[in-house]
Amino acid sequence: MHGGNTGGMIGQGASHIADETLLLCVRIPKSGSTSLDGMLSASGRTVIDIPTLEDFDGKVSRFQRLRFQRTLRRNLLRAFGTPSVQGAFDAVNARARRGDIISGGHNLFPTLSAGLTLPMKMIVLMRDPYARALSEYNYARQSFNKKRFGPRIDKGILPKLAGKWDFAGFLDGLLEYGDAYASLASRLIGWNGQADLAAYFGEHVLHAGIIEEREAFARGLSAKLGVSLEFPHENRTRHASGDDIGSAARAKIARLNARDLVLYDWVRANAAAL
Repeated sequence: MHGGNTGGMIGQGASHIADETLLLCVRIPKSGSTSLDGMLSASGRTVIDIPTLEDFDGKVSRFQRLRFQRTLRRNLLRAFGTPSVQGAFDAVNARARRGDIISGGHNLFPTLSAGLTLPMKMIVLMRDPYARALSEYNYARQSFNKKRFGPRIDKGILPKLAGKWDFAGFLDGLLEYGDAYASLASRLIGWNGQADLAAYFGEHVLHAGIIEEREAFARGLSAKLGVSLEFPHENRTRHASGDDIGSAARAKIARLNARDLVLYDWVRANAAAL
C-alpha cells in the first residue's frame, strides 16, 4: 500500500463521486496500464496493489497451473503476509477506505468485486485490439529472447509461443487455446458481450478512454479525481503499430478478440461522455 505525490487540485467538488467507492485501475496488457498506474500513484490517493489472481496460463497446462500457484503464493506473502487469496482479501478489506485505488496485477473486476466488501468502480484505458495484439507478440518475443534455455522452460505460454512462431503462428496458438486468451479486455472489466454497454459503464465505470487519445483521457480523469494528472511514461514496444498488420492476421485477431473489438469501438465513440 502506498500513496503518491499530490498534484495540483482542480475542479472543487469534482472528485466527490470518486470518493464514494474503491477505484480499480484495470490493467489491460499492452494498453498503457503502466502509465495509468503511475499516473494514479501520483494522485495523492492511497494505492493498494493486489497481484494477479487469475490463472490465465493454467487453463492450458498443469505445469502452468503449478507455476502460477507458486508465483501467486510468493506474491501474496510479500504483499499481505499470507499465501491465501481469502487472506489477502481480508487484509485489503481491513485497511481499504472509499476513494482508495486498487491496482497491481491484471485482475478481473468480477473477482475483486466478489472478494472486497466496499463498492468499486473501474478506471479503464483501452487500446486498438489489432495494435495491442501485435504489441503483445513483440513484448512476449522480447521476453523469451532475454533468457537462455534453462530459464525459458519456466516461461509462460505467451513468451513460449512468441519465441517459437512468427506473428501469424502466435495468433494461431492463441486461437487454439480458445477462451484462455480471447477478448481479455472484456473479461477484465467483466463485460459478457451482451449487457448494454451504456448501462454497464454507468453502473461500474468511473472513467474510460483509449490510449490513442491519452491527453483527453488524462484531462477527464483529472477532473473526476480533483487533481491535475499527466501520463508519466509511454511504453512504446517496438513495431507496435497496427497499421502494418496484413489482412490474414487481422482476420485472426478479429476472431480472437471479437468482443474486445466491439468494446473498443464503443469506448472510442463515447469517450467524451465517459
